[in-house]
Amino acid sequence: MKKTVLILFSSALALSGCIPQQQILEELQLIKTIGYDYVDDDVILGTGGSTSIPHGQQSLPSDESFSASGHTSKQIRQKLQNETTKPIVIGRVGVVLFSETLAEHGIAALLDNLQRDPEIGRDIYLALAEKSAQEIIKANYSTTIPTSNYIFDLIQQSMEQSLPKTNLHGFLYRYYGKGLDAFMPIVRQFDSKLIITGIGIFKADKLVQKISAEDAYYLKMTSDKIEKGIFEVSYKGKNLSIENLFSKPDLKIKKKGAHYYAELNLEVKGRISEGGGLRMTNKDVMRRIELATDKKVRTKIKQLIQSFKENQVDPIGLKRKAMQNRSFSKKEWDQQYDKMPIDVNVKVTILHAGIME
Repeated sequence: MKKTVLILFSSALALSGCIPQQQILEELQLIKTIGYDYVDDDVILGTGGSTSIPHGQQSLPSDESFSASGHTSKQIRQKLQNETTKPIVIGRVGVVLFSETLAEHGIAALLDNLQRDPEIGRDIYLALAEKSAQEIIKANYSTTIPTSNYIFDLIQQSMEQSLPKTNLHGFLYRYYGKGLDAFMPIVRQFDSKLIITGIGIFKADKLVQKISAEDAYYLKMTSDKIEKGIFEVSYKGKNLSIENLFSKPDLKIKKKGAHYYAELNLEVKGRISEGGGLRMTNKDVMRRIELATDKKVRTKIKQLIQSFKENQVDPIGLKRKAMQNRSFSKKEWDQQYDKMPIDVNVKVTILHAGIME
């Protein structure tokens, strides 16, 4: 009997040694948003946005922020720790913000740290602060949820509806991969709220081009299968809203002799959510609206691709598609990309006109 008790007691000790020490949320400084701003070529300003949970069952989370300058993100984190009596935990970070000025100078070192840090999840969002990442994190907004949650939810919903999807994993895939360039959304502080103004496109680790939120949706149409979103079309002086029920791109890169050319075929199925008072039961009117939509989408995508070629960026991944061909030549591609002909074909089908019919 004594031997049995001794074995059970020893087993309990062994098991208790394997159980990690439980952490109480109220005793931690939970950093949920990180921001980086440019100071000079050697120094960056780091800001941590924290959700503090006061003691007591009825207490609501409150926003806190801490800022410090340093040469590296690790040095900044150590300085931030010196500003709080609680241990800093970054395992719940959902968004990392970079100021546009910093991104224009390059964010390679910060990206390297993010991918190596075991506490940082690959599904977090990266975003650009139009002016200051610190100001976005420290500001007060007309919302009842914590600031970090507000920023995260704003980016998440924008990607669901209108922006091409990306996160840390997606950005690093494009950053380290060949034949395509990375991008991230741009956040602007406007009075007591935040808005997504578009996306910034990178060449290697530097920001080189910005496009509007409207253009970002057309970029999304060239690369993603879409079942949400709205775009506007002008027809006979009326502004119509087309709800995108389904769109699917088909990209082909062909080579004739030593010359490349691209073909993008896009199928769009939608419905008219706002018709400007037009009779949507008339089949001829519907067909003309489809053709007007064809032209609008085709024109916008061609203009967008031309801007990419002028800035020598490729967020669509045209080069990556071309690399799948055995006869691919990097030298020929690099010489031809900015002048390469691209044929964009769009077929729009209006399935119905909503409740107006």
